[in-house]
Amino acid sequence: LKAIRGTHPLVKSSWQMLEIILTTTAFIRDILLASCIMTENTRKVLVIILSLRPLRLVNRIETIHTTIASIIHTVYSLSSLVAIIALLKAMYAVVGLQLFMGQFGYCDDEGFEPRWDRYGKFDTLLCP
Repeated sequence: LKAIRGTHPLVKSSWQMLEIILTTTAFIRDILLASCIMTENTRKVLVIILSLRPLRLVNRIETIHTTIASIIHTVYSLSSLVAIIALLKAMYAVVGLQLFMGQFGYCDDEGFEPRWDRYGKFDTLLCP
């Protein structure tokens, strides 16, 4: 733990920590492949972790670093707008359900007997 947060840490940035994690994961993958004990779930987890390898380019190329930083800042700024739009959409959905409930799809067949559907609800709206 002192190697990460001591007075003279070996890992000085999160990019170095990412590099260590990716290198260790690749080493573990090679060991598991050589010993033939890798299961399907282990392989999936290692592939997910190793899919972060392109992130190393973000630290090495300054223009990509600047672009990703500005995209993250923009998405953070737009989060309140997305929340307001989601709230408005939910309000319109509730109002629409109250106004148009049962007007678009219902059964007017007099010979139709309601039955229980597979979810345990009484099916009265749709004809067979």
